Amino acid sequence: MSAVIYIRVSTAEQVDNYSLSTQRKGCTDHCERQGLEVERVFEDGGFSAKTADRPAFQEMLAYCAKHRRTVTHVVVYNMSRFARDLLDQLIVVRELKQLKISVRSVLEPFDDSAQGNFHRQMLGMLAELDNTTKAERTIAGMRAAIADGRFTHKAPLGYRNTPAAKGESNLIVDAVKAPLILLAFEMFGNTGKTITEVLRAVTELGLRTRKGTSVTPQTFGSILRNELYAGTMYFRKWNLRSEGKFAAIVPRDLFDRVQRKLEGKTPVETLRRKLNPRFPLRVFVRCAGCSKGLTGSMAKGRYAYYNCRTKGCRAVNKQADILEREFTTLLESLQLRQDFLRLFAEVTRDVWGARHVQSKAQLASALAKMDELKARRNKLVDALIDEKISREVYQSCLATLEDDLALASRAAQDAVIDHVEIEAVIDYAQRLLGNLSALWHDANFEDRVRFQAIVFPEGLEYSPASGFRTQVSCYIFEPLETLFAQESSLVSPKRFELLLSP
Repeated sequence: MSAVIYIRVSTAEQVDNYSLSTQRKGCTDHCERQGLEVERVFEDGGFSAKTADRPAFQEMLAYCAKHRRTVTHVVVYNMSRFARDLLDQLIVVRELKQLKISVRSVLEPFDDSAQGNFHRQMLGMLAELDNTTKAERTIAGMRAAIADGRFTHKAPLGYRNTPAAKGESNLIVDAVKAPLILLAFEMFGNTGKTITEVLRAVTELGLRTRKGTSVTPQTFGSILRNELYAGTMYFRKWNLRSEGKFAAIVPRDLFDRVQRKLEGKTPVETLRRKLNPRFPLRVFVRCAGCSKGLTGSMAKGRYAYYNCRTKGCRAVNKQADILEREFTTLLESLQLRQDFLRLFAEVTRDVWGARHVQSKAQLASALAKMDELKARRNKLVDALIDEKISREVYQSCLATLEDDLALASRAAQDAVIDHVEIEAVIDYAQRLLGNLSALWHDANFEDRVRFQAIVFPEGLEYSPASGFRTQVSCYIFEPLETLFAQESSLVSPKRFELLLSP
């Protein structure tokens, strides 16, 4: 008589040589005592018995069906290792019985008699009760943690899990990915860009998954809908909402605005009128008479005007081309501070050097991963040739390996940085930054709006009689007439970061 031994270790943490060898020895000793010849051993370490959909388990069933003329018994260490769901256990045992194959347990003696079947079913009920009780305790613990403001799952993109005591936050903001997540919300919520356009933009800026791959449109859509980024945890299946003790990445008003747009409650045409690319100075420039932001309008459908719409004022009604020409003249009167230009060059060199070091490490890691996957693929082919695995298992594992290889190859390609003469780049950037009016003129609408806010953080006021009033500009700029008036020390890196903030 021949037997198929099925060995399973309940969790990944328990998969070690000792536990596996203990179960294997117990099964083989049982077969020897029962006069059974071991025909095949299946090991399913690390997969939970809560479901019958486990690779080695399914392979074992397929083997039994194929060799039903020689296999007489399936031996398992105990029934809780076989199936913890009573219905799964009953179905599988019945399928094996139809093949004239009996199930035996090393630790739980029973046979195929009525009393034996009753004993086995009672063991299955106890295993299911134990599994359900553990699940209920786990869920209760998770609900308590959520009510306490702690996140109980794997951190989403933009956060990182960290150990924390009760009452403390167990999520910290990822300093690299969080700014890109915030930028994505801002671009989608404050402009007329589509999800695809925003995803393309943040991907070009470096947003990647933890595996180094590009974020898919489906994942990106989930990110924009995830209330966790606004500091609130919500679990639909429990209808449970709680404020987290971790820092929010996205302001609540911005998150709500994005949700309204996703739900179609912000009409695209209305948004386009509000952010009309024809009027980049709209709202940014205020009327000197009433201090209200100017609006833009088209006269006779052809002539663009900036005008004041405040009743009782209406002091400004200026042709758009003329007002924008005066604005570029104002930009021409400003010059970047020399100490900032020096700091810009130093920081650029440092960042470029760090990026090269990081890319080399990422490339080496990706190539090593590819070598490992290729070696595993070769072993898989050998296992198929030696008939250690079935063709179905081979094809399933091969598909997974090929997907992992494609991801590793993409990561290697992304890690390669084209060779650039950094000093030439710095020189070009400094000359470009030295011509503010051309920089604004050549920029697209979104970049113009952002550029204006950098140069004049408080906006500008305009009077038809005197033009743009003298305004305080960003600290990195100074009027041409005061150039070289006195030397100043280098700006601190902390203030330099303010310039780069969106």
